[in-house]
Amino acid sequence: MEVKVGISQVEEMWVSENGVESFFIFEPNPRDGTKYTIHTRECHYGGVYAIVNENSLYRYHAPHDLKFLCGDDNKFTYHATKWAMWALYQSWREESREEE
Repeated sequence: MEVKVGISQVEEMWVSENGVESFFIFEPNPRDGTKYTIHTRECHYGGVYAIVNENSLYRYHAPHDLKFLCGDDNKFTYHATKWAMWALYQSWREESREEE
């Protein structure tokens, strides 16, 4: 079974100047009443750590590689995180193009 999600509403978002460290709260679309918080931090050896709901840790390598590292793992959180990180990656790309 494939789970497809999008972001229906971002409640709060903070992104650092370098664009890698961020924090945001969102609800997936279609809505099921679940809200996710994701805090991102640059990985020393490449990629970006994504801490989800303060109980799951993933490592994201753009554009589509998301690896579960530890904590609570389920397919809904995985797919919501993967979609959100891809959307964040797209915003990073757009910002870097605007700076050029």
